Amino acid sequence: MNLGRTHLALGQSEQAAKVWQRALGMLEQQGREEEAGRLREQLQPRTPTAPPTADGR
Repeated sequence: MNLGRTHLALGQSEQAAKVWQRALGMLEQQGREEEAGRLREQLQPRTPTAPPTADGR
């Protein structure tokens, strides 16, 4: 998910969303539903923002 934040910081919001979509798929495969849920919220249609970090920021 950090790679997505990097893309976003560089103004590459479409690439950030692609990275986060891939991360979501991996989280779902691993059964990490809490993290996947937070990422799903971030991926709702709107201007992409960085998903929260592990410490909730």
